[in-house]
Amino acid sequence: MLKMGEKRFYLHLLMDNFSRYVLNWKLEETLRGRTVRDMLAEALASYRPADVWLMVDGGPENNNSEVETLIADSGGIVRKLLAQKDIPFSNSMVESVNNLIKNGYLRPMGIHDPSRLREVIASVIHDINHVRPHNAIGGLIPVEALNGIAIDATERRQQLLKARAERMEYNRRNTCGECL
Repeated sequence: MLKMGEKRFYLHLLMDNFSRYVLNWKLEETLRGRTVRDMLAEALASYRPADVWLMVDGGPENNNSEVETLIADSGGIVRKLLAQKDIPFSNSMVESVNNLIKNGYLRPMGIHDPSRLREVIASVIHDINHVRPHNAIGGLIPVEALNGIAIDATERRQQLLKARAERMEYNRRNTCGECL
């Protein structure tokens, strides 16, 4: 939840756990099952997956007749798993992205205009999906992982070693001199 004065906004995220790609998002003033249903329906139409395991927390926006009807109408494509009940782990991947968006981007900006908030979130989602490499997927950008780009472990290790050496050299050249 995000607060702007007395107004509250809820950021809904739908994310692919393998690639870390944010498939869909919505910013609403209320928690509604219809919002989650619509996000899921749009993602199913766009990505046409053969099999979906929808991992959700216990919130009412995820557990309601709107979402259950869509799941039932999916013809068995979508199976819902309740985090820490149906499966022993949490939905921490999407919560991590949610935390990054709210605390890493939005709160420091002090946005007070809802239309500006939507613009910034769209930009942040683009950054997360298309710019920021993710260590958990071998340094790939989520869109690369979503599209099946393979990780070359040897090349990745070389990139990390080179980046470390460059950082160390930069830090040595740019010291204030008092620390030596």
